Amino acid sequence: MASSSCCLVALFFAIATVAAHGQSPQAGFISIDCGNSKSDYVDHSTNLAYVADDRFIDVGSDFYIQSNYINSSVPTLQLNLRSFPDGLRNCYTCSRCLRTTMTISDPSAIYTAEALSLATANSTSVCLVNTGGGTPFISSLELRPFENGDYGEYANASQSVVLVTRRNFGASDSVRFPDDPYDRVWSPYMDPSWSTLSSTLEVNNSGNMFEPPSAVMQSAVTPASGSQLAFSWDSVSPDDELYAVLHFAELQKLTGNSTRVFNITRNGDPRFQWYTPPYLSADGIHSTVPFEGYSRYEYVLNATSDSTLPPIINAFEVYSLMQLTSRYRFRRRNLTSRGLTGEIYISFAMLEALKYLDLSHNNFSGAIPDFLGSLSSLIVLDLSFNNLTGTVPDSLENLVSLQILNLAGNNFNGSVPEKLCKRSDAGLLTLRLDKNGCNKASSSRSKTAIVVIIAAVSGLLLLVVILVAVVWNIRKQQGRTSKTSVQPRCSLLSAESIKFHLRAQNLTKIYHRNLVSLVGYCMDGNCLALVYEYMKQGSLRDYLRDKTGCAKVLSWGQRLQIALEAAQGLDYLHKGCKPPIIHRDVKSSNILLSEELEARIGDFGYHENYQLTEKSDVYSFGVVLLELITGRPPIVHGPGNVHIVKLIAASLSRGCIEEIMDETLQGEYDATSAWKILDLALRCTADAGSQRPTMFEVVTQLKSCSKPEIASDRSDVIYIEGFNMSREISSEMGASLLGPTVPSVR
Repeated sequence: MASSSCCLVALFFAIATVAAHGQSPQAGFISIDCGNSKSDYVDHSTNLAYVADDRFIDVGSDFYIQSNYINSSVPTLQLNLRSFPDGLRNCYTCSRCLRTTMTISDPSAIYTAEALSLATANSTSVCLVNTGGGTPFISSLELRPFENGDYGEYANASQSVVLVTRRNFGASDSVRFPDDPYDRVWSPYMDPSWSTLSSTLEVNNSGNMFEPPSAVMQSAVTPASGSQLAFSWDSVSPDDELYAVLHFAELQKLTGNSTRVFNITRNGDPRFQWYTPPYLSADGIHSTVPFEGYSRYEYVLNATSDSTLPPIINAFEVYSLMQLTSRYRFRRRNLTSRGLTGEIYISFAMLEALKYLDLSHNNFSGAIPDFLGSLSSLIVLDLSFNNLTGTVPDSLENLVSLQILNLAGNNFNGSVPEKLCKRSDAGLLTLRLDKNGCNKASSSRSKTAIVVIIAAVSGLLLLVVILVAVVWNIRKQQGRTSKTSVQPRCSLLSAESIKFHLRAQNLTKIYHRNLVSLVGYCMDGNCLALVYEYMKQGSLRDYLRDKTGCAKVLSWGQRLQIALEAAQGLDYLHKGCKPPIIHRDVKSSNILLSEELEARIGDFGYHENYQLTEKSDVYSFGVVLLELITGRPPIVHGPGNVHIVKLIAASLSRGCIEEIMDETLQGEYDATSAWKILDLALRCTADAGSQRPTMFEVVTQLKSCSKPEIASDRSDVIYIEGFNMSREISSEMGASLLGPTVPSVR
């Protein structure tokens, strides 16, 4: 059997049922060894009984893993597997009400994805879907019942959740059944900067809806020095909606004046204040509503000033939300540059609500499948730079919402369907081809050959390919932006053009609500131009002072909000992008404002980094803070042209903040927050980079100063790589979307 590029291996499921008293600890457990058609057995490491899978499924083929992968550390249930070379969809059916959890693994490494779901029928189907990237196979399938009400806020009739991480702080080994009666796997987690606490006394979990086992709660961590404990994790996508559960129990009997009190923040936002863990009793602080917006999250536990002991934490769980109110609620699939091969996967046909599909820069071959024409919600379809052949199918005419269709870099023949050409001519569709497949005279309307590559569409952006040349000309003539902001770069050498192309292409894939979206770019001979989202209110510099010197007045609250949003954008460039991006040119003219005065960082990522670091951006941001405080430019013109940092230092020596603050505020500001922001700005502009804070620390400080009421830019995008669940609790895994390469089986 040929090796598979991607696969499914192990699945573990569970659901809310009421357990009868007097039953054995394994009552309701279903543990299936897939590919084992010989006999049932008891696993020696867990004492769990496993059964052969032939009573649950009658299709597929049994295989053993290759002998070079077999050793004493490989569990018995990983020694064989069931493969499904035939059929698009093959399912296991279990006649029970179960709560769902999924584990994916291959014989050489184990990958886990766990899902909790409330079953609404008497059977649960676990299906493996062949999406064209290799033969699916599975090693084990485990199903576990949970008590009624456990995780009830997260798994119910309208939603399920997928496990992101589950950590057992301070432990040396994993904890699962029988220590955890629900057979959850608690993985050990430790950091060199921590110290461990432990107890042999039982930790009571009665009344705790999550019921963390005593074996998990008997260990904890605390900072080895200092009063702060921090831990983080990465999200698959900033669009993932997440729930977090923090488990606490005091393991030391506090006597005398000993106290342990701490505050909890997440990415700088206060989550819980003045918390004291109960002694030998499991307590959980959990999210009641999902949160989103970052690629990396960090919890920080800070001891209060009157606490004599540092903070502790025992365990931690994070779950990603799956809405079940409509079938397959994926809104966006960005699979560019993933090395995907074969024909375009038929599994995309099931994503009925899909709006953005980017399959560019892969190795897909064959014709464009007709089923793409059934995705009626599609706004953007990017199939560029693959090895697709044949003709553009008429079925794409059914995509009435489509605004961007990019087919460049393929090997198509024939003409484009007439309706698509008409929509392109009318400016309703941006159509990108290597050659004019419409055979229309309209192509002569523009004497300048302009190539526009679009990677994203946002709201009501006024972007039409035919108008880009006009916009560019207006900008050159008037020196101002239009409905799209265009930055031309002319007289570039060939090598520079290639570098520009590659960098601009990468920038179109960066999204954050506090970054200006790069909508696309234009190429006209040796002149290249970046096409940005239009920001109606111009730049922060425009708002603070225009060319006539007549400043537009921003309130103190608006200035704090703008500072916070700009800092969040920079923090994302530094920590949310891989690799990190150093802006290199942070200034008030590159902080743009939307119609609602929401700040977004512009002109990032194109420049060479040279020797600049993140702290270089921090210094420049400190200068922007001083501009917001004073209303003055970075260089205050006059005798000697004094830099604003030196000017502020001289004013501070007199101890009077009134002469520093922008006069247009007319005294309408909070002096306490003004002093704090001024102190932050001076720390940002310290001479030594090592003395400057990080942008994450800047964001945290700004939030504590301003507490702005910023509307949450919530998204209904559910992006969970490779795992779908339908209303009927049918769990499906797209084999091609998982990623890890596995060894061939025999």
